Amino acid sequence: MTGLVATGLEYRYPDGRVAVDRVDLEVGPGARIGLTGRNGSGKSTLLLLLAGLVRPAAGTLSLDGAGPAVGGAERSGWRGRVGLVFQDSDDQLLAPTVRDDVEYGPRNLGLPADVVAERVDRVLALLEIADLAPRPIHALSLGQRRRVAIAGVLAMEPKVLLLDEPTAGLDPLGTAALLECLDRLHRAGTAIVLATLDLELALRWSDRLIVLDEGRVVEAGPPDVVLSSAHCARLMGRGPAILAVGRQLRAAGVLPSGENLPRDLDQLLFWLPEPPKREPRVLTLR
Repeated sequence: MTGLVATGLEYRYPDGRVAVDRVDLEVGPGARIGLTGRNGSGKSTLLLLLAGLVRPAAGTLSLDGAGPAVGGAERSGWRGRVGLVFQDSDDQLLAPTVRDDVEYGPRNLGLPADVVAERVDRVLALLEIADLAPRPIHALSLGQRRRVAIAGVLAMEPKVLLLDEPTAGLDPLGTAALLECLDRLHRAGTAIVLATLDLELALRWSDRLIVLDEGRVVEAGPPDVVLSSAHCARLMGRGPAILAVGRQLRAAGVLPSGENLPRDLDQLLFWLPEPPKREPRVLTLR
């Protein structure tokens, strides 16, 4: 298939402990894949492998049929086509201002100045942060720094965007703004893999959800199915409440049995029957 394909990926820490154990993964064009699992399950290490930032002990990676070279320009090209946004934005924001930081990657590709400027203007507009261009990085909020980090990766024009806990530490408004950015990127054709501990986010955002445990894929499929499984409940605890509500309504015959469970409040309200209309009471004054 076209897209990012990982087959039998393995990675071991220097002390021999297994971090990623024979993982197979396909990220097709336009995919929205959620990745979850307990702390230490291997999510961040898997993203580093997919981005080409660490070398696997075994297994293969390919993007549209071509794999990364062991070193040199081809491997650098891989990192441009598969971009990773770290959980801590400060790990990848290096320049003094927003514009300087976003243009850093394409400028180091040796692109002409007008091409760099066009890319930077485009991604800043896409993420709705053009007004931040002259701002110093240290003056940004956490949510703004996350979007600037994403912009810096997007300026490299990747086919696949990997995000490690992108909503961690954000307030509800910051989370909503970031997710709107991801929706715009998805509509523009970017495939996205999002690692998160937030099961409600994984449920409502992803089209396919993968659960890791001790470096292995232990569950994969539609998010409502995965998060309803007994195995996932043992690993991650009680799933999103909306799934429990959906199961109760399905058992009562309110929700159709052949449909997926609702993944957010809007879907739940869509399936709920409207309350019966009552005739207005007419009061007669005597």
